[in-house]
Amino acid sequence: MSRVANTQVYYLGGLLITALIIGGGTNKALSTDFLLQLLVIPALLWVIYRHEFKQTPYLKTTCLVVLFAACTPLALSSARTFGFDIGTADIGRTLDSVIFLVIGIVVFCFTLHLSEMQRARIAQFLLIGVAINIAFSIAQFSAQQTAVTLSGFPFSVEAGFFEVGRHLQALLLVAIPFIMLAFKNTTWWFLSVPLALALALYQFLLGSTAGVLAGLVCVMAGLGIVTSKAPVRIGAAGAAILGTACLTYFIPELLTTELAGGQTWARLQLAATTAQQAYLPFGSGYGTFDLVYPQYGAQDRTALAFPNHAHNDYLELGIEGGVIVIALLVVYVAGFLAMIARGGLTDFQKAAALGIAVLLVQSLMDYPLRTLGLAMVFSYLNAIVFAGVFSKQQLTA
Repeated sequence: MSRVANTQVYYLGGLLITALIIGGGTNKALSTDFLLQLLVIPALLWVIYRHEFKQTPYLKTTCLVVLFAACTPLALSSARTFGFDIGTADIGRTLDSVIFLVIGIVVFCFTLHLSEMQRARIAQFLLIGVAINIAFSIAQFSAQQTAVTLSGFPFSVEAGFFEVGRHLQALLLVAIPFIMLAFKNTTWWFLSVPLALALALYQFLLGSTAGVLAGLVCVMAGLGIVTSKAPVRIGAAGAAILGTACLTYFIPELLTTELAGGQTWARLQLAATTAQQAYLPFGSGYGTFDLVYPQYGAQDRTALAFPNHAHNDYLELGIEGGVIVIALLVVYVAGFLAMIARGGLTDFQKAAALGIAVLLVQSLMDYPLRTLGLAMVFSYLNAIVFAGVFSKQQLTA
């Protein structure tokens, strides 16, 4: 591998590790997120001036459509001066969200034009970031501290380096198939399943029984990816399906969420109120959910705290981005499912697809992709899965 190729791997790998350490906050305008934005600038310049990027019109068109959808609430804000109640409810927050999206696009495009070997090497850095978070969360558990304020961090960390413990749980689930894949075809292959099981069982320390079962499902799915024996693959697939069915037992537990002050809110109520909001078709602007929701909240208006997120990222994106982003979400999910259904994915792509599926499912009950760390991991995983679709070679074939 050339020096330039090595530099690209170490740069993006180091960026992912950094994002998983300082990018676990969920609020807007965090200083740690600003630092990550600065670190992404070299990748942005590479994407803009790279010759291959200029010769992939489908990729450019996709990026422009996504950016158009993100900027629409900003563009419509000028209509408020003429008395029309459309456009973003807060220009600063929406602009920050657009920058957040640009970072994801840059990571996606940068990863997309690397070779398959480079993308596979970067997965090692992803696992290093996971290991660092696990080590720190073990230290937290040993010290019996549920929330720690670190010097220089604009948010307190609940588990690992994440502000919300559930987001570390999501990262561990994403890492399981990559752990198993890393030991495939090595003399240490027998460690793959025990280490994956350890990640699944670690969810107990994070206080999530449902997370343990979800982890076991990921282990079975990962086993189906790495094994070449048909009986083992069939058995692993059956166990994964059975485990997924058993997860329905935890649905009542997942239908409530707790806010600051110990208030318990029903997720279904959050979803219903969010879906009934009055900002369609253009949306209230990205990053403005907590400004808009209290206007429509059907629960106790004397409550000490309102939700800062809908705990369903699809509905939250609907209220913030309107029908345009809803249409884009449908197209994306359909495209992702089509990629899986048509087959032909490598084991590495299957592991990435499993990681994407984990984050998409968790987004039904949470907001993992509102953290820059997981958002960058999500972009990296999508570049792996869709590499054949957007590569220059595929387009010119």
